[in-house]
Amino acid sequence: RMDTEFLKNELQKCLEQRWPVIGVTVVFGTTQEGAVDDLEKILEIRKHFAQKGLTFYIHIDGAWGGYFASVMQPNPANEVSIENVQRRISASCSTMFNESQLSTHFETQLRC
Repeated sequence: RMDTEFLKNELQKCLEQRWPVIGVTVVFGTTQEGAVDDLEKILEIRKHFAQKGLTFYIHIDGAWGGYFASVMQPNPANEVSIENVQRRISASCSTMFNESQLSTHFETQLRC
């Protein structure tokens, strides 16, 4: 996972030196280890630096995390709550969902 303290320190240096920051890439599920960066914390950091005049884009690289995000999000056209979507997923006969659970950290990042 990304070291958010290191990110804050580097952004602070950029702010002090008046170096532009184009963006920060957040990893949302690596294919090898399934690592998920703390998107919630990184969004807080961006808000903090935006108040000081340093803004940047966030790119979310969703190797497999993007797939889970698309599965977990309800279709607004169906007006279905996320709780109902989760119930349908857990009730599914899919081996993948029955034998593996998403970590609390991963679920929190999906909801950002």
